[in-house]
Amino acid sequence: MGEIEELKARLRKGEQSFFDKFSARITYVERLRPIFGFVAVGGAMVAAIARFIPGPWGLGLVVTGAVVAAAGGGFVVLMDFKKLEISQEGRDAHKTADDAIEALAAKTAELEAAEDRVKQTAAFDRKRLARIEATRLMIESVEAAFLKQADVPKSAQQMLERAISNLRTAVDYQAGDFLTFTIFQKTGSGAQEQMTPIAREWTDERDALRLGRSWKRGRGYTGHLWSLARDNPFASVVEPDTRKREAQERYKVDKPDAARESRYRSVASFPILIGADNEIWGVVTATSDRVGVFDRSGDLPHQGVETVRDVAMVASLLAKLSAP
Repeated sequence: MGEIEELKARLRKGEQSFFDKFSARITYVERLRPIFGFVAVGGAMVAAIARFIPGPWGLGLVVTGAVVAAAGGGFVVLMDFKKLEISQEGRDAHKTADDAIEALAAKTAELEAAEDRVKQTAAFDRKRLARIEATRLMIESVEAAFLKQADVPKSAQQMLERAISNLRTAVDYQAGDFLTFTIFQKTGSGAQEQMTPIAREWTDERDALRLGRSWKRGRGYTGHLWSLARDNPFASVVEPDTRKREAQERYKVDKPDAARESRYRSVASFPILIGADNEIWGVVTATSDRVGVFDRSGDLPHQGVETVRDVAMVASLLAKLSAP
């Protein structure tokens, strides 16, 4: 758009130059107006006086005076008409130039919008490929765990570690984001039943060790999903902005910590289901401190949600490692 602004500046400069010259010319012509006016008046007076002079001289002066008066008046009229004509031509030229610049600006904006769409499509394709690659790496990691008969927590951690780079790309991770992926497994029984974290990949490893916690049913995002999934195995928790009042009222937390909750501004959580009856084996929860990372609308946010679902689906394969 810089060229458009340059064209506009040049047009304004040319416009100013035109009107400066036009004003100077009009001033010059206006100085001649009194002269031609006096000539016209003088001719009329000569013609009027000559009417009282008998003979050919009188008639000649009448004709001469009339011609001079007509010529002076004609020049005055011609100057007015020429002034209006030049002014109109200037306005027409300015409008034509303005229309051309506006049309060029519109085409340039259209081209830039098309280029942006191409860039966005290319960026989305890269992130979609990253999601596919993340799934492939997670499946390979689970297959290796079966061959080694590794324990579930260790296998789950290795699965996340191997795919985390692609997982972050797939959910539109940006430098400086606090992004977390956590795999929970249901442990305990009765009143002691809870979702215990067995693997996690957080952008801040110290926080992963310090802030990780288990969740009772109905508490927090993970516990709330756990409660929902008991009645609906297709349930999920997707919150684009946890700062909204309805979100804060929906997810109850024991001993809430405002500083801690500020790290979780966008959330996606899916159950890990096993068996024909969709038993709840665990939960996968991903969070970001950036609003809108996980959302049902928009290509990238929606893909972020589906990426978390991918992790839950692959993690369900780990349950076979813990089967007796």
